[in-house]
This record gives sequence, C-alpha cells and structure tokens, in this order.
Amino acid sequence: MRQNNIIFEASAGEIREVLLSPRPSPDLNWIVVQINAQLEHIEFWRLDHVVEERNEAANLIAKSVTTGRRYQSYIASQGPAWLQSMLILEGQSQ
Repeated sequence: MRQNNIIFEASAGEIREVLLSPRPSPDLNWIVVQINAQLEHIEFWRLDHVVEERNEAANLIAKSVTTGRRYQSYIASQGPAWLQSMLILEGQSQ
C-alpha cells in the first residue's frame, strides 16, 4: 500500500511487549522476526494500545476475515457494506 506513516492499534497489551522484547519466547520468535522485518520497510510506525470497545471495527474485520475466509484486502475491495458505517460511528465517538 506504500504508506510511510502508520499507526497500528491493538487491544492486547501483550502484543507490544512481545514485539519490543529483545528475546521473545521461542514459540513466538519466528513470527516476531518476520513482523520486525516488515516494519523496517515503514518510515514511521507506532503501536498504540486501545481498549477493546474502541476497536470494534478492527475486531469485526478480523472475525470476518478468519471466519468468512475473506483473504482479499478489505481496502482493495472497499470492504463489506457494514464497514463504512461502522468506521463513521467509531470516528464520531472519539
């Protein structure tokens, strides 16, 4: 997507700890190395913690992708019909 300034949000605080840990657990080491390799290609990024209630759209997207096997990018396909209204509602509540 060629973005140079990205803010990731996660409701699980453990994600930040794992990504920033100098020595993640052996079972997570491979994925952490892969993630960090991709992050090196982004000029500026950060990982913010948000409470789960404030991240409802992202949670619904993740569930939709995994349970519905929707592997095409939501951005490329403009997402399902419910997504735009959900994002508008989340934006107004901030």
